[in-house]
Amino acid sequence: MQYHPRNKNMVLGMLLEAVYYSQVNKGAIDDNLLRWLRDLVEHCTACGRCLANCPVKIPSGEVALTLRSLLEHENAGGHPIKKRALEWLVHDVSSRVPKAAKMASLGQKVQNKLLGVVPSVWKKRMQSPIFAGSGPKMGYTNLYESLRLHRGSVFAPREVTPGMPCVLYFPGCGGSLFYDRIGLAAIMLLLHTGHAVAVPPRHLCCGYPLLAAGMDTEYEDNMAQNRQYLASMLRNLIKQGFDVRYLATACGSCRDSLARMKLNEQFPQLEQKDVSQIVLPLLQHEGMEAPVAPGTNVLYHAACHCEWAGVPTLKGQAQLTGALEQLCKVKVSTIPGCCGESGMGAVTSPTIYNLLRARKKERLAQAFEPQPQTGDILFFAVFREFYGTGSLSHKHRQNAGGHRIQRAAMAYPLFLQNSPDLGTDIHAGPSGGFIDYYNAAGHRRFLIS
Repeated sequence: MQYHPRNKNMVLGMLLEAVYYSQVNKGAIDDNLLRWLRDLVEHCTACGRCLANCPVKIPSGEVALTLRSLLEHENAGGHPIKKRALEWLVHDVSSRVPKAAKMASLGQKVQNKLLGVVPSVWKKRMQSPIFAGSGPKMGYTNLYESLRLHRGSVFAPREVTPGMPCVLYFPGCGGSLFYDRIGLAAIMLLLHTGHAVAVPPRHLCCGYPLLAAGMDTEYEDNMAQNRQYLASMLRNLIKQGFDVRYLATACGSCRDSLARMKLNEQFPQLEQKDVSQIVLPLLQHEGMEAPVAPGTNVLYHAACHCEWAGVPTLKGQAQLTGALEQLCKVKVSTIPGCCGESGMGAVTSPTIYNLLRARKKERLAQAFEPQPQTGDILFFAVFREFYGTGSLSHKHRQNAGGHRIQRAAMAYPLFLQNSPDLGTDIHAGPSGGFIDYYNAAGHRRFLIS
């Protein structure tokens, strides 16, 4: 019970009094106190949901992040390998992080093959999720390579005119390096709704892993660099005549870090929103290429961080599922609970996050159990994969109850061909194609057919 937010705050208050006493009388913090502090703060993902419920609005998440900085300052963070890896990556984010992502992708493939020959009895004894079972397949080609962003990183759905609405899209590590189809689908959705889209031509990391690891100095340095780079992009876009309304991302932790940059102080008209919050009100059910069949049972796994800007944290999920229901014309149910990943938390603190993952599995099983045998269950993990110019491929499997589960995945049927005669790139797919060319200002226009 000590890990309940209310009780945890009470325990932290007593521990901090002991820390002060130890510092005054011994000149240093007792090692036992540091160990107990670390145990408490590692039981927090800093999602902010407890703040929304707290009657006196104690920012427990921010307190946990501050205490992690204290622990790192005292060399008591408990994860020296992770710290050294993050220190190496942050020294050259645009170069080292994409290379590390490719190494992780290859390592994941090799690991999955090797784990196939490991006896299941051994794997059950492993606490770390890295060795307990096969991991998800990660992409090797990143967003910057797929879209050749070095040749142009501003995309427009039509000829650029003064005042064209524009979105500065921050893909983050997940949407650009590990699963580039998330970034591709987000860009196509924004283009489909009439927005020009600007993407940073080199990789930027929001730095949230640094913040969560207590490396506040490195986080502040990375945030200052990102703020300067994004502000420069915004000024250039405004000079070119774009009406830059939104700073958008599709990642909860990226939204948190972007909010800390406070770019709206320099650009008052700029709003920070999730991609779904921008496009869902503008999309039409009639325009869906693969509409959800009436009567389909739709289950939605919500992120820990609030998905909807401008509303209380606890109401973000309801806003998003309501928008999904309005678009898809079906009932959308939310499956509560943390996925049990929390960035690197699942690897560094498996004893904590294995419990969360097991609890999530139980809730998923309960959600699937009462469904009729003939009903389809469409599981929304990333909505951006369900609507766009690309077709959809569905992977079917049977769960324990014999229900057919569809997990939609963006096939993204765009095959790149070079056309030196036209000086353009021709993209074509089963559902049509578009011509990607560069005008005098260097903007890239997608003509969707």
